[in-house]
Amino acid sequence: MLHFSIFVAAAITCMLFINGDIILNYSVTQFAGISIGWAEWAKYMTVPSLMTTILTGVAFILVFRKKLKNSDTEPFHSINSAIIALLGAIAMFGFKIIG
Repeated sequence: MLHFSIFVAAAITCMLFINGDIILNYSVTQFAGISIGWAEWAKYMTVPSLMTTILTGVAFILVFRKKLKNSDTEPFHSINSAIIALLGAIAMFGFKIIG
């Protein structure tokens, strides 16, 4: 259930950008029969997407509070996961995967 919730939260957060999700956002515009650019998408979707993302995060923390407190994610290497994520982002930037 915890992993599924992370998937749902990622899908909700991807609604913030028109190209954040390959299928969902473009499908919505096609079904609606409209053509919309990035700036117009941001104009209409920034506030609802941010609010939904924040509410989902709060709900996630409240529902899985016990599991999140008891999880030990670094039993093998003892390196904080934030440092691992930072190193990964730096490596991707260095290889020009992200800009």
